[in-house]
Amino acid sequence: MKRIIKTVMCLTIAFTSYGQTKKDSVTIHRFQVQEMLNTIEDLMEWNNEDIFNGIEEDRNEIENYWLGLMRDELINELKK
Repeated sequence: MKRIIKTVMCLTIAFTSYGQTKKDSVTIHRFQVQEMLNTIEDLMEWNNEDIFNGIEEDRNEIENYWLGLMRDELINELKK
C-alpha cells in the first residue's frame, strides 16, 4: 500500500511542478512549493522507516538521495 501512495505522491509532485504556458514559463506559488516540501519529507520519512525495518534498503536509500536533492533545490528557490 505504501508503494502505491508513494507513487501517487511522486506523480502529484511532478504534475504540480510542471506546466506549459504561452510564454513557455511556469509559475509556482510559495504555498505549492511548501506543499511539495512537505510531501517530500513524508516520503523520506517512510523510506527511513522501511530502511529501519530492513525493507528494500538499497532502493530506499537511492530514493532518499534524489528526494534530498529535490528538497534542497526547492528550499534554495524559497530563499530567493
